[in-house]
Amino acid sequence: MGNVPFFLAAIFFDKRVGMTAGALGMGLFDLTSGWILWSPMTVISALIMGYILNKMNYKKHNLKSLITSFILVALVKVVVYYIGEIFILSSLVAPLASIPGN
Repeated sequence: MGNVPFFLAAIFFDKRVGMTAGALGMGLFDLTSGWILWSPMTVISALIMGYILNKMNYKKHNLKSLITSFILVALVKVVVYYIGEIFILSSLVAPLASIPGN
């Protein structure tokens, strides 16, 4: 449920608002819910995701750009978490198991 307000902020407000909302909100969630190691990845991915959502949808509300941005955002999240988990798990293979969940 944290993605919904983040995505709305990134789409309907200035990019700094959307990026900050995602990075702070989702990063703080990780810090307070036992996912501390994943917090840096969450902040980095939220900043990039917020930027993409804003650039593709701010003041240009159409279904094609919305769907395209959601696909790009999903790819960003998977790639950032995969790279971060390489460092956490010290393996190139082990993070592949978490890709479906991300």
